[in-house]
Amino acid sequence: MSACRKLSRVSCRDDLVKAIDQRAFLPFFHQDGIVSLEDLAAPEIWFTEQEGPWEWKASLSREKKCVYGKYAYGSAVFVAPDVFPELIRIRRDGYDFEGMWEDGLLSRTAGDIMRTVMTEGPSIAKHIRRKLGNPKDFDHELVRLQMLTFLVHADFIYDIDRHGHPYGWGNALLDTPEHFFGEDYVNQADSHSSEEAVLNLCSRMGEDSPAIRAMLMGKRTKKTRSN
Repeated sequence: MSACRKLSRVSCRDDLVKAIDQRAFLPFFHQDGIVSLEDLAAPEIWFTEQEGPWEWKASLSREKKCVYGKYAYGSAVFVAPDVFPELIRIRRDGYDFEGMWEDGLLSRTAGDIMRTVMTEGPSIAKHIRRKLGNPKDFDHELVRLQMLTFLVHADFIYDIDRHGHPYGWGNALLDTPEHFFGEDYVNQADSHSSEEAVLNLCSRMGEDSPAIRAMLMGKRTKKTRSN
């Protein structure tokens, strides 16, 4: 965890923005061999009366100060916006959604999720699930679409109680990076090979290891907890 010691502790929202920018690919919770927010976070920011990481992920996503999603096999990750096109290059390997669909590489549920978001615009995950009739593989395919970088979190929308106060963990508002950031943004890394994109990300992160390469390439690493 030597890289962890080089980064400042995260005690406030601005610290998290700096950590995302410095680290480029920052898992929310601990992953073996990879620096995470959990490793950097000061104990006092968790589960207090004040806003903390649970709320910051919504505002940072909305303000495009990070790209947030489950990009590490069911585990949430903060990605610096300027390097997310590199992750797109790695994970999609030259495909767009239509090409992957036409080649039979996506399930029916994945196709239905994507067409809903592409047609209706940013959509709350639980509303998509209901619209599609609660398919049993919904959660699995939703994670896979994030792993493939076809979906990002645009915001988290909170339920409102009868007194007009927000409550709960927030409902994920999903969008495509093409719509949220623009086509030109998505296509920035098209001139790179996947290996070049991996090297560029490792360089930005300041270290290159089998664990980091596996996570960047979408391979499974030891799972701890998921947000």
